[in-house]
Amino acid sequence: MTPRTRGYITTDYQPNNPSNLPGYRYVDVVEEGTGKRERYSGSMKADGKKDINAPAVQIYMARDPNYDLNIYRWKLEHKPAPADGPRYGVTYEDHVIPEERALGLASSTVKVLDLKTNEVLGEMTRYAWTPAKPNSANPTPWLAAYKCPGNPVGADTATRTFVDQILLPRKDK
Repeated sequence: MTPRTRGYITTDYQPNNPSNLPGYRYVDVVEEGTGKRERYSGSMKADGKKDINAPAVQIYMARDPNYDLNIYRWKLEHKPAPADGPRYGVTYEDHVIPEERALGLASSTVKVLDLKTNEVLGEMTRYAWTPAKPNSANPTPWLAAYKCPGNPVGADTATRTFVDQILLPRKDK
């Protein structure tokens, strides 16, 4: 993996993934409050049928008598995780420090852990700073905050990109 690429929560379909990197079969999440683990997985599922009277569909059907009329959507599903826990884990800690927030500064830490040895495999602390205060013209100044370290793909993928540089999906299954 590189800082510009990342895997997905699926091994069979990777939308918008020109590098065709392998993904994860599932992700276990510990539900806050209950401590229960839920297993999330995703896949493409038929979610409806195309209109056979639509001109474009009729053209495709004329070209290919086996044309698939299904409409597919990627679905995220979850169920209780099995009793045996995963080998690796990722934690996220949001540092809410009122004095720093008043100055427009926020931070958070992501850790990748080996849960069998309790070893920290990687740790990233990110900072965000905005000079703006929420107001009617800009109710969410954090969306345009300066972030450090920056991420070449975008702030919304920084955690996943970091984790993917440490935990590489297995290619054998």
